Amino acid sequence: MNIDKILNIIDYQLDFNEDKNLFYNSSEVLLNPSIEFKRFIMEHIEDILKKIKDEKYLSFVLKKIIDEVVIKLFQINQYINITASDRKEMFKIYRRTTYDICRLYIMQKDNFYFKVDKIFNKHYLRLKNFLIQTNGKDLFKAYEAFQKKPFVVSSDYSAEFQLSILNINLDELKNPLLDIGCGYNANLVAYLRRKKIRAYGIDRVTVENKYIKKGDWLKFHFIKRKWGSIIAHLSFTNHLLHHYSRDNDIYKRYIEKYYEIVNSLDVGGIFIYTPAVDFLEKELGKNQAFKIEKNNILYKNKTLGYAAKITRIK
Repeated sequence: MNIDKILNIIDYQLDFNEDKNLFYNSSEVLLNPSIEFKRFIMEHIEDILKKIKDEKYLSFVLKKIIDEVVIKLFQINQYINITASDRKEMFKIYRRTTYDICRLYIMQKDNFYFKVDKIFNKHYLRLKNFLIQTNGKDLFKAYEAFQKKPFVVSSDYSAEFQLSILNINLDELKNPLLDIGCGYNANLVAYLRRKKIRAYGIDRVTVENKYIKKGDWLKFHFIKRKWGSIIAHLSFTNHLLHHYSRDNDIYKRYIEKYYEIVNSLDVGGIFIYTPAVDFLEKELGKNQAFKIEKNNILYKNKTLGYAAKITRIK
């Protein structure tokens, strides 16, 4: 059985449940396996039973599934936090479901088509409970009233829109440049590189290449005085304020990382971000090595908030 066939049917299954809300407050789970997915399992079950004995093969497939699921979760709510440890727990959840499916076929082959739904139901409940346990119930409270997944604005804003919102003139950008939270398609990085700016990006959900790093910005090492420009549009400080409002320990890591970021600016370098964080800019303003500026974020003549611009002057 070709691995591409497995990955394709998994993608189909994920898309099948695309608009269903995992966190709907109901005794029943709305997500369920598609007819096509169940047929695929039945048609290839003998081969699947052989393949899952190969731990490397099973690990590869399940990690691919988890990668796709994590992307879907981030699209539902950008504040969902999935650590490396969380991925290991998700791996256990998906491996258990895989074994449960195979066990059901072996023991109740004739009733498999109708009974496999219960396994998926338990799987989605385990996944839901796991996410609530690791991220807190409050994060998903707003989702409880909707059967369909609430609409979420895409994080992949156009480069032109980001430059406009942040009031950035290309002539003020210095090399090299880092876009924190560049998005899956890294639109701004691609645009700036076409303009001959040595731009790079980092995001936890993106396609990695020599200009783009896939990873957690809290774990990214910002080398002192390396960057000429750093941009963070609705990314780093957005998450900082989210965790600050929840009064959890994560916001302290964000504040530590914020100072690591500003110290990674070269002399004359700039850090432009939105939303501004008033208490951080006031504190940083006491340091004579940095100049602090703020600009209104205007959209259709309305002020939506403020963008901050930090310049290292010495």
